[in-house]
Amino acid sequence: MGSVTQVVNSHNKTIISVRCLHSISYDDGISIDGVAVPTICGMATDYLFRWKQGQPLSTAFRISLSGASMCNQSEKANRYLEQIKDLDNASIAAACNLVCYDVAYRTGKK
Repeated sequence: MGSVTQVVNSHNKTIISVRCLHSISYDDGISIDGVAVPTICGMATDYLFRWKQGQPLSTAFRISLSGASMCNQSEKANRYLEQIKDLDNASIAAACNLVCYDVAYRTGKK
């Protein structure tokens, strides 16, 4: 499978003009500052997309699992992997926690 950009470009898509969109404000009084780093959200989205396109979870999250192994955290990472059932909030949170191990793999640090 290619990058997210390659996959998106390979699919038929409808172009939506920004002028057709409008903003809706939502405030429940809960601050999310510092909760979700954009890079983590992006990697989680990429891996979840690969999984929903048919890759096994362990394949889609291979880099994360490898990084966890380098940190002797395979058991914890596998618990996160087992929590991914669909695209519900709990699964997305588990995916975000799991992709944090990518850093160890990509930097080669334990």
